[in-house]
Amino acid sequence: TQHRLDVILDLGRALGTTLELPVLLQVVVNRITEVLPVEQVALLMVDPETGAIVPRATRFRDERQADGRLRISRRMVTRALRERIAVLTNDAASDIRLQNAEGLEDLPIRSAIVAPMIAQGEPVGIIHLATSSETDVFDESDVHLVVGIAAQAAIAIEKARLYTDLRSAYEGLQ
Repeated sequence: TQHRLDVILDLGRALGTTLELPVLLQVVVNRITEVLPVEQVALLMVDPETGAIVPRATRFRDERQADGRLRISRRMVTRALRERIAVLTNDAASDIRLQNAEGLEDLPIRSAIVAPMIAQGEPVGIIHLATSSETDVFDESDVHLVVGIAAQAAIAIEKARLYTDLRSAYEGLQ
């Protein structure tokens, strides 16, 4: 729809205005909540030194309900990063791919999307969206939108990292 295209265009413009990584990441999660019926969106980055997956930006539809605990399926995250594909579930409780997933039974996730952010062929992080709504489940068009957002975010993240490295090197010469 036109609204989704407007959000993508606006995101591209916003990502081009800053090289500060925390600002970039928050812009991404904020734009996602504007266009998709998410209860929670999290942007997790792969630590380049340790390989650990670390939450770097989050947003909850209702901040009062944010108990500080991200509701994330580790199995979905691992699959998205390993296979470099977006993963969608419309019924997390009965999704056979997620059976016996650690901690999932404690999470009130009905529908979720996990999309990897790939820069120069390597995953730099993931975008994780979740909702417990029975009526607002994600579909393939939502996956395509999130994959597009993830691609834009990955480029902006890589650019911000390169800028930070260059600035540090320059400061080290002085």
